[in-house]
Parts: sequence; structure tokens; C-alpha cells
Amino acid sequence: MSFMDTLVKLSNYEIDVREQNMIHVMVKVGVFLHQKELVDFDFASLRFIEGNENLVFLGHIGVGKTHLVTSIGIAAAKKRSSTYFIKCHNLIKNVKRAMLENRLEAR
Repeated sequence: MSFMDTLVKLSNYEIDVREQNMIHVMVKVGVFLHQKELVDFDFASLRFIEGNENLVFLGHIGVGKTHLVTSIGIAAAKKRSSTYFIKCHNLIKNVKRAMLENRLEAR
């Protein structure tokens, strides 16, 4: 390898190492309970359905909540599980209306 190729390769290696170190620090600062990523989610099992658990996604506009919920909902529907998507604002409106109409229990 030429000197220039070696220098480029070493520079790229240093950039990669620095990036990996920064990622490690950022994850550590986040104080996450588990080291789990989106690729680790088992869409096939959908264990939360078997446990009768709800999923709630909270966050700012445009961070991908609807995308995630929709993909999980479609995976559940494909397994013949009943699904229902509602935005939090609409859910609160529906609950308030049901309370006013004294139909909360039925709703």
C-alpha cells in the first residue's frame, strides 16, 4: 500500500473508532434499562397481545410513533388479532363524552 492509502485507511479507522466511542457514550448517558434496538423487536411473537398489555407511544410530532404503531398493528392484524388505532387526543375526547353520557362502563 502506498503511504497515501495507508494514511487514508488509518484516518478512516480513527474516525470509525471515534464514532463508535461517541455512540457508546451517548447510549450510556441515556441510562437505558436494556440494550435493545428496533431490530431486536420480535414482531412475530407479539407477546404483549398474549399478556393483554397495551402499547402507548409518547413523543414529539414527527419522531415515528405512528409508523411504529402502524407496523406493530399490521403485524398483529396479520396474526388475526383485533386491533384499534386511536390518537391520544381522540381517546380522551371519547372517554370524556362517554362519562358525560354515563356510558363509560359500556364504552
